[in-house]
Amino acid sequence: MALQHKYRPTKFKQFVGNTAVVRSVIASLKRDVQDMPHAYLITGPSGTGKTTMARLIASALGSYKDGDYNPDYVELDAADFRGIETARNLRRQVHLSPSQAQYRVWLLDECHQLTHDAQEALLKALEETPRHSVIILATTNPEKLKPTLKRRCSHIPLEPLTEKQIIDELYDTCNKEKVEVSIGIIERIADKSHGSLGIAMSILDRIVDLDADSMANELEKMTSHESAIIDLCRAMQSAKSWREVSPILAELRSSGEDAESIRRSILGYCSAILIKKDSAKSFIIMDAFIRPTYDTGFPGIVHSCYNVFYTLNND
Repeated sequence: MALQHKYRPTKFKQFVGNTAVVRSVIASLKRDVQDMPHAYLITGPSGTGKTTMARLIASALGSYKDGDYNPDYVELDAADFRGIETARNLRRQVHLSPSQAQYRVWLLDECHQLTHDAQEALLKALEETPRHSVIILATTNPEKLKPTLKRRCSHIPLEPLTEKQIIDELYDTCNKEKVEVSIGIIERIADKSHGSLGIAMSILDRIVDLDADSMANELEKMTSHESAIIDLCRAMQSAKSWREVSPILAELRSSGEDAESIRRSILGYCSAILIKKDSAKSFIIMDAFIRPTYDTGFPGIVHSCYNVFYTLNND
């Protein structure tokens, strides 16, 4: 079993980071049924625990138990079921009484991918949610949701973890797995994860069974694109011809590196520059790469690069 799933929190007290948000969620679940939220919107970057948070809410309501089938908990990915029928079915089912628990709970993940009509239909479901039903929406792109939809939900904003929090979790996982990983390796994993515990655990999973030298070599392969990221950012800032940028993009594409990882690395590099000095060009690059690439993939990276190139050469 993947480490990320093996050590997924099953209780709120195990949830890492976002302490104030977790306390707020727990408090909301202790309210009387007529005052408790019946629609939640969980937002945050990939790997910050949105799905885990949704399952913890469902578990607290008695509708979810990890590893056991429960008809009172339904988990849908809007990336696969983005049309109006998904929302219409939910609207029809939301009035059905739970069969085993006190509540029926729906998680609609990546809900920003719902079409306009589907969001309209979902809004109706949120307006008509009975007391025995709870609808949880989760997304990396809340700006793509209708404002009226967001207003119907109790917002749960999850922020990236600090590097120390990730390092502590990696150490704890290594201790549980009874494996030795050097502080240097753990710190490099934490740095590469950009605040995402999910990404950090995934990287650890790929190297945890290797010997010390192989761990370092594998991590070096995984981080080799960082120099290309620096070259790309510098090229975008200074290029007078697109031919100076496109070969670097070709190199990154051939490396097979995930588009979202590339985007986050670009943001990390430019934010480090901005912290040190005033740099309008770095800000322009960050602005072009501020949106996640889950829908667009690597073509979205190319599009953002050309947007920066065109903007800087036409000021």
